[in-house]
Amino acid sequence: MKYASYLGQVIKNQGFPKLNERAIQDYFNVIYLEGQLAAYKKMKSKLNNDELHKFELELFKLNNGITKITGNLPPREFLRLLINRERT
Repeated sequence: MKYASYLGQVIKNQGFPKLNERAIQDYFNVIYLEGQLAAYKKMKSKLNNDELHKFELELFKLNNGITKITGNLPPREFLRLLINRERT
């Protein structure tokens, strides 16, 4: 949960960054998807081989959703992009 952890550290050290409504929505959507991904991975680790295929598609969809929103940028760069979006 790298995006959630990074935002948590930023908030702890600097306060919540000034973001527009769309940027806040994007960041929290990523955090939500990261949480879902972590939950699926935990469930997957407890399944037998016959049940694993059921989760593969969901894991792919969650990873794809995160990539669509973040552009695969590291958390720092993604937050910088959102902050700059506020200024434009």
